[in-house]
Amino acid sequence: MRSLNNGSSTRRVVDPYRATVVLEPMFANPDYRRKRLSPKPGEPGYMHRADLLLALRSESTNEKPNILDFGAGVSPYRSLFPNSEYRRADIVDFDAVDYVIDKNGLVPEQSKVFDMVLSTQVLGHVEDPNIYLSECFRLLRPAGKLLLSTHGLFEDNDCPRDFRRWTADGLRCDLEKAGFKPIVIHKLTTGPRAVMFFLERYVYTMAASRKTLPGLVHWTSATLFQRFHRRIHVLMDRHYSGHRFVPSEMPNHNIYVALFACAQRPL
Repeated sequence: MRSLNNGSSTRRVVDPYRATVVLEPMFANPDYRRKRLSPKPGEPGYMHRADLLLALRSESTNEKPNILDFGAGVSPYRSLFPNSEYRRADIVDFDAVDYVIDKNGLVPEQSKVFDMVLSTQVLGHVEDPNIYLSECFRLLRPAGKLLLSTHGLFEDNDCPRDFRRWTADGLRCDLEKAGFKPIVIHKLTTGPRAVMFFLERYVYTMAASRKTLPGLVHWTSATLFQRFHRRIHVLMDRHYSGHRFVPSEMPNHNIYVALFACAQRPL
């Protein structure tokens, strides 16, 4: 997960030092790429990571597109596009990015250069998403494709800052305002998978004293999750596979962790 700044009216400038301090230790973890490209049942966050990977694999290609990973971090999904000309942009110059995004959120590159822009879990960390999406549109060639995932419901996630969440209709509206058409949106990790994901995140991230009844219930739940989390994930995969990657128009999927959009710049 990565973040970008923008040209909002306050013209707040990215602090590269702060961003580097926050991002580098996370990206330096040798498991960071592996947990996204090969998530394993039993790992915290497995269900959502596996569902996002499923969505991205649906767009994987052996062709040779010119791709920009916009808010790249360490580009964990690069191998899904093995023959591409793959370029990377981020707010700080580390891990050999090709472009350092400027204080207005712009990429120092000409318009209509890329066949695809890849944006995974970036949009919620952007101060002005309209600028970010407009820049995606500008950088794409006519008929170029934007692949974008972002949070629907999720805990606060500073990386280094966290600003907003989307509904399916809200994301479609913002993409249309930027000029994209057609737009296909899927919901990721829905219904019972979402409920189990949120419960898991709660027991793993919230502390409570066992001296109170609610705290004892919380501790017991956390202990059970830690003991059986792999089995829980396997059962969720087996019985709720239809709640992983769902067209946004499908009814009865109103609770979801994230959204995945495939949008095109018109000819």
